[in-house]
Amino acid sequence: MTRRGARPWGALLLAALSLVGCGPARVGDRPAERASIRVRDFRGRAVTLSRPARRVVCLLESALSDLYMLRADSCIVGVPAGVYSKPIRESYALLDPRLARHALPGPGNWDFISVEGVVALRPDLVVLWADQRDVAALLEARHIPVYAVQLRGFEDVERELSDLGELTGTTPRADSLVAFIRGEVRALMDLAPPAARRPRAYFMWAQGPLESSGRGSTADALLGLGGAVNVVRDSQEHVVVHLEDLVRWDPELIVQWHGARPSASGLAGLAGWSRLAAVRRGNVHELPSPFLCDFWTPKYLIAARQVMAWVRPGSGQPGDLARYRVRVLTALYGPRGALLQ
Repeated sequence: MTRRGARPWGALLLAALSLVGCGPARVGDRPAERASIRVRDFRGRAVTLSRPARRVVCLLESALSDLYMLRADSCIVGVPAGVYSKPIRESYALLDPRLARHALPGPGNWDFISVEGVVALRPDLVVLWADQRDVAALLEARHIPVYAVQLRGFEDVERELSDLGELTGTTPRADSLVAFIRGEVRALMDLAPPAARRPRAYFMWAQGPLESSGRGSTADALLGLGGAVNVVRDSQEHVVVHLEDLVRWDPELIVQWHGARPSASGLAGLAGWSRLAAVRRGNVHELPSPFLCDFWTPKYLIAARQVMAWVRPGSGQPGDLARYRVRVLTALYGPRGALLQ
């Protein structure tokens, strides 16, 4: 219950956050409005603002997470429609009381965007996928700045975070987050086994047991940071492998995206799969929730630490992993990060 005359905690939170980022930040002794902000997006196009963005329509979940990590909540006026769907809606509702009330419009997603719905929100910046070229062109024709994203590796995750920090006037916070991420990456690399002792690993997407990712992909980077070697050698973000190739590669570890089917226990019943060392030894594991292990955001640290525990079973007990999650989420999201377990 709320005392008579007291403001709800959500209103207090948003009021406090409005003081950090997206406000009239200063450059030296001059208001930021007089300085030009300029970054290049993932299309190579310049995105120029006369002042930090104050009305952001963010239609990409990785970027939305970044905005909350940057404490730029007050800028957000539109979100990806997918944040209102299971299994991630409960987590986002904990981050923002407006999302808990379904109060922020969701005019699009990675697959469809209502241009009219975006324009109606009067944004001074729109964030979307680089592949959504037609939508970007329509918005830019209306003189609405667009920052387009294409994430191919963990370096791109840092770049997106830093760019959004510049565009929202929260660069000091972005720099602090990047420093934290790099420190955690170094710690994970120190835990990894020597190259000669790294297990062969196969990453399985939820779409099907033969849906995977090749070298140079984010999933490949995840396996590498977790101390394993990806058996899929194609240089593609998404690849459908042949079972005979998978049998020949004989992975010792299989990492499944959350919700993959069949489950770990069900793989042995598929024709040919019982021949794989990982299946015979029961070394098939599913990542936790897609919100916690979203490796298109700095939360890839959590996923990598979990993979490391499967690569080196003695390196991470359940309690240790839970404490690691709390520490990372609190560093990324502040005190509300502890609520996201």
